[in-house]
Amino acid sequence: MRKQSAIATGAVLLMVGTAACGATTTASPTTTVTVTQTPPTETVTVTALPELAPEETQEPIEASTSSEPPPPTSADRAMTLAQEQAVEEAQSYLDYSGFSEQGLLEQLTSEYGAGFEKADAQFAIDYLNPDWNAEAAESAASYLDSGSFSRSGLLEQLTSEYGAGFTKSQALFGLKAVGY
Repeated sequence: MRKQSAIATGAVLLMVGTAACGATTTASPTTTVTVTQTPPTETVTVTALPELAPEETQEPIEASTSSEPPPPTSADRAMTLAQEQAVEEAQSYLDYSGFSEQGLLEQLTSEYGAGFEKADAQFAIDYLNPDWNAEAAESAASYLDSGSFSRSGLLEQLTSEYGAGFTKSQALFGLKAVGY
C-alpha cells in the first residue's frame, strides 16, 4: 500500500510541478495522469497501480541462508565459462584433499591435471579464497595418516616445492594442528 501511495503522491507532485511550469494536466478516473506541456509539445503519461484488497496482499518472502556461497553459474556474467569450470574443479580438489595455493595452481594448470589456463586457475583460487592454514592442517594430517614423519620431515614435506608447497608459516600451523 505504501508503494501505491508513493506512486499516487508522485503523480500529484508531477501534476503540480508541471502546472507551475505552464503545462496543462488532466486526470481520468482510472488514476492515469496525462501531462501535456506547450510549447514544445511533450506528453507524459503516468499510471498509478491499483490498490490491493486486504485478501490480495502478498506474504513476505523469507531469505534463505547458506553457509557456502552459491555455485557459480553461466548466468553470472562476471565469470567466463572457463572461470566457472575452474572454480568448480578447484572446489572439487579442495574437497578431496588439503592443497597449498601453489599445489592447487599446479593441479589446475597441469596437462596431467585439469589443464586450465593459468589466469582461469588463479581466478578460481582467488574466487574461492581458501583458508590455507586449514588446508595445511588437512594436508599434514593426511601425510601422517599415510606414513610416519618426524617434525622436521613433515615440515620439509609440507614446504617442499616437490611436496605440498605450503609457505613455512602455513606449514607450521599445520604441524601445530596435528600435535607437532
